Amino acid sequence: MAQTRLTLAAAVVTHDRLDKLKVTLNRLLAEPVDHVIVIDNASGDGTWDWLTGLDDPRLILRRSATNLG
Repeated sequence: MAQTRLTLAAAVVTHDRLDKLKVTLNRLLAEPVDHVIVIDNASGDGTWDWLTGLDDPRLILRRSATNLG
């Protein structure tokens, strides 16, 4: 019988919590996840600049122009 490989993804929504996001992503990326989706909810603390400087093919980054709550 053929085995099916499951895909594991994690999603993180953030707004002006760069320090906490760094810890969270370091922990998530240390695990065998296939994708980590990060939604930046219009942060003004440098979150987007930091995220776009990361080099990990598992990251999927999205940014909202306004804080959607």
